[in-house]
Amino acid sequence: MVIGNTHLAQRLSIEKAQVSNVNGLLKAAVPVKSNIDSDLALQYRFYWYNAQGLEVSGSDSPWRHVIIHGQDTMTLQAVARQPEATQYRIYIRKAND
Repeated sequence: MVIGNTHLAQRLSIEKAQVSNVNGLLKAAVPVKSNIDSDLALQYRFYWYNAQGLEVSGSDSPWRHVIIHGQDTMTLQAVARQPEATQYRIYIRKAND
């Protein structure tokens, strides 16, 4: 997981991610908790990688916009588009970056 900057990283806690298989495709679910009292506008995207650690062709998804409320937990999730995806990385940034 990559968080856009250290200031944002202090405002979020990442809990244990869960991985499952949906119709032969890898599904990732990453619980994110806000450590502050106010709302945070975030963007996130997943990148998918094969067993050798190489990015799977067409794996990049568009940035998704979410608002996480103060002290709330939200699960960020996505399903790979290619069956050869066995690993993932999630990028999180503030929405106005």
